[in-house]
This record gives sequence, C-alpha cells and structure tokens, in this order.
Amino acid sequence: MVNPRDVYEPISRKTFENALSHLFQTEFGFLGGPAVIELIVNRIKHLCDEYYPPIENFQFGEMLWFSVAEDIKKGQIRMEDLKLVPVKLPIVTAEDFRMYVKGVPQKEIRKAVMARLFKAAQKQGGILAEVDIATMMHMSVKNVSNYCDRYNSCC
Repeated sequence: MVNPRDVYEPISRKTFENALSHLFQTEFGFLGGPAVIELIVNRIKHLCDEYYPPIENFQFGEMLWFSVAEDIKKGQIRMEDLKLVPVKLPIVTAEDFRMYVKGVPQKEIRKAVMARLFKAAQKQGGILAEVDIATMMHMSVKNVSNYCDRYNSCC
C-alpha cells in the first residue's frame, strides 16, 4: 500500500523559497553552504513580501510607492545606492471628495493631497521627493515645487 504522505508531501516543497535555494546551489554555489543560502533566500522572500504586498492590504484610493529611506547616509546620490522603503500612500480619500463637493478650489485640494502624501511616507520611514509627487499627480516638478514654496505647510 502506498503511503499518501510519500505521494503528496513532495508537492508541498514546490515553493518559491526552494526554487531560489536550487538556483543558488546550482548557479551560485560559491555563496556558501545551505545555512548561508537559507539566509539569503529568507531575505529575498522578505523583500518580495515587502515590495509586493497582497492587494487585500490596500483600501480604495491607496497605492504602493517606493520611497527613499529616511535614514539615508549623507553623500549618497545614485538611486541604486539608496535604501528604498515601500510605502502605502493615500492618493484619494473621503476628505478629498468632501472638498470637491464643497467646491474647494483645485489648488487647495492639491495642496492637501501633497501634504498628506509627504506625511504618510514620513510616518512609514520614507522620504518623498518633489519628483515623486509630480509623477503621482501628473504635474510638473516645477508646479509641485511652487506649491511647496507657496504653502510651506505642505512640504
């Protein structure tokens, strides 16, 4: 008689982690033994979970953005050298709709949205640049900069 565990248990090992381990063992064996490879695989898995969170973790109007980490070292300029932090940003909120309904001028709404985005990123350990906001809001960097200059409370 065949033991069901012997038949079905191997399928449970068809995982992303085991695929990475196999890749490292066969293609990059110089990295070290199984313990080192396991550490690397776990770190990669953690990064994947962080950078690709399930959609269920988001509410209407929220988006994922990669910001520069708040604790960057001075002098680092190349984006590739900077630590990034995935942040969940409230792009559209119920308060925005209330402002639209009340007839609040578009400039005031944009100012409120920008301030909210900067603050939300900072609360999560990230820093947004004006170019980040400009990209999200389909505005020029110059216009975002002007908003920030005019409304110091924004930026």
